[in-house]
Amino acid sequence: MSHEGEVKVTVRQVSSLLPHEETIGEQVDQVALDIERSGVQRDPVIVDSDRGVVLDGMHRIAAFRKLGFQEVVCSPVDYSSSSIGLHRWARAYAGEAAKFIEVARSAGFWSSKSVTKALSSLDRREHPALVMTGGECLVPREGATLAEGLSMVRRLDEASSTSGWRRSFVPEDEIDAPLNDGAMVLLLQRLGKQDVVRAAVSGQLFPCKTSLHTIERRPVGVNFPVAELGGGAESALRARLSKARRRLLPANSVYEGRRYKESLMVLDFR
Repeated sequence: MSHEGEVKVTVRQVSSLLPHEETIGEQVDQVALDIERSGVQRDPVIVDSDRGVVLDGMHRIAAFRKLGFQEVVCSPVDYSSSSIGLHRWARAYAGEAAKFIEVARSAGFWSSKSVTKALSSLDRREHPALVMTGGECLVPREGATLAEGLSMVRRLDEASSTSGWRRSFVPEDEIDAPLNDGAMVLLLQRLGKQDVVRAAVSGQLFPCKTSLHTIERRPVGVNFPVAELGGGAESALRARLSKARRRLLPANSVYEGRRYKESLMVLDFR
C-alpha cells in the first residue's frame, strides 16, 4: 500500500469491492468509453478499508467490470472516522407540476405539510422521503419504512423516464435553486453509515445517487495507465506515486470541471 501524507492509494481486486448503490447505464457506458479513450484511471475509487464497501466510484467500478479489468486503483479510508461525511443527493425533476403531484400521490405521497414541518419530520425519521414543488410539500404516511421510501424513489424515477421529465441531482443543501426554477424535488431521509454498509453487504442496493460522501484530502489525479493493471500493478503504482507532486486544494475548489465540497489532494505528474 502507498501512503501519500494522510492519503492512502492502493490496488484492489474489483471482485472484492461492494457497491451500495445502483448505477445509471448510460453513465457507465460513458465512463467505460472515457477509460478506453484515455487509457487511464483518472481518480482512485474511495472504499471502506474494512469491508471494501464502495463509497464513491460506483460507475467507475461498473465500467471496469464491463471492460473486463480484474483490478482497480482505490483509496481505502476508515469509514468510522468523522472525517468521512455522509450527506444526501436530492432529485430534481423538470416537468409538469400537476402531473408530478399526481404520480407522487399514486406512489404513496399523501399528507401535505409545510416545508419546515416536512423537513423536520424527515430529520426525525417519521417519514422516509418527501417531495416538494414551489407550492406543495407531500410526505408518505407516518410509519412508512425506508424500504417503502426507496420504492417510491424508483416509482418517480420510472415516471420521469416515461414522461420525459429531465432528472438531475443536487446536493441536499442546494435544493432551493431547482425549486426556484420550477422543478419538483425529492429528498430521502438521512442515512446512517450503517445503512450504507448494510445495503452493500446484503446486495439490496440503494437507487443511484442516493448518498453523497465527502472525504477530507480526497485523492484525485492519479491517472494510472489501465494497461498496467494486473500482475505487478501495486509496484507500478508505488513507483508512480513516488514521482508525484502533491497539491492540496481547499474545500469548494473546482477541479476538472467539478466543484468539490471537501479538500483535495491532487497527485500531479506534470
